[in-house]
Amino acid sequence: MKIKHIELKQFRNYDTLQLPLSNDLLFFLGNNAQGKTNLLEAIYYASTTRSFRSSSDIEMIQFDKNFAKIDIDLQRESDLSLLSLIINKEGKYITKDLNPVKKISSMVGYLNAVMFCPSDMKVLFSSPKDRRKFIDIELGKISTKYMNDLVVFQKLLKERNAYLKETKFDEVYWSTLNERFIEVEIDIILARYTFMELLEKFASYIYQYLSNEKEPLHLIYKSCIEVTNKEDMKRELLSKYEKVFAKEREYMMTLHGCHREDFEIFLGDMDVSLYGSQGQKRSAILSLKIGLLEVIRKKIGEYPILLLDDVLSELDEKRRIALFQIIPREVQTFITSTELSSREREYLPHCCIYTVEKGSIIKEESL
Repeated sequence: MKIKHIELKQFRNYDTLQLPLSNDLLFFLGNNAQGKTNLLEAIYYASTTRSFRSSSDIEMIQFDKNFAKIDIDLQRESDLSLLSLIINKEGKYITKDLNPVKKISSMVGYLNAVMFCPSDMKVLFSSPKDRRKFIDIELGKISTKYMNDLVVFQKLLKERNAYLKETKFDEVYWSTLNERFIEVEIDIILARYTFMELLEKFASYIYQYLSNEKEPLHLIYKSCIEVTNKEDMKRELLSKYEKVFAKEREYMMTLHGCHREDFEIFLGDMDVSLYGSQGQKRSAILSLKIGLLEVIRKKIGEYPILLLDDVLSELDEKRRIALFQIIPREVQTFITSTELSSREREYLPHCCIYTVEKGSIIKEESL
């Protein structure tokens, strides 16, 4: 999967941008607030139809303008497609090869991109909701079924919570609702378990390579039930919901389930979020992101695009070189930074370097 050309119009600080791309390792260098992160945001938005920086799409439109537009020529194996996204006050509109896309969610992951930015460190410190969001976004990009299951689950959860508030209670209706709720819940749990198991395999190897530490990295998926087989899981969930029914009626909400799950990151027996150094924490999250490259390749048959925003600033030169070595050469990688050392420039003979200044991108040199 490669991006061949990017065109931006009235997106953040880019009035107009025409950016043809021919290399797979791309560096965008410049001072802060020049537009480096904005470029990555545009690519990420085309991948997920959401920003990693803002909950409001309107913020991506230039001040006093009516719309922003992103055009991307995307090569997927032998298929070349033109993706166009228009953002305005009424919403977002997507076309693929000039044909309108009616269901926006169907385009999530078509341009598959993995993003690392400094704010990703919050995965370690924030709420279980944010960690579930990490799983849901990354798994949703490679599994339409999982994404659809999440939508159905949220609808059933809302319906279940609403019914728990009712004074009149129909046992037959409640039993049917619970059956449907549990069925989709089990599929979500099994998908998460398989995803985390595979991600741990790749991320652990990458962490040891980046950090030169022997302790293995573990992802502890804290499922709401023991993950076994569907029949046993169904029996366990039915039993749990029966036991908490009186309390759920009292609190008028669903107190148990996959909407309350979490995961933890360990190095050996050490909880990284509690006891890890800043370097260990950053390397752990970076390893998850690089590990996703292999998970996605295994699931869809090709590597995604890799977006690394300000990843080099907290790494010493040795770890920077290790990072460049561990990224598969087939992966088209966009890296933003304020500078590259002379040694790094010598080490990366086939990279392409761009200078970013005030919403303008100029090809600096090919090494």
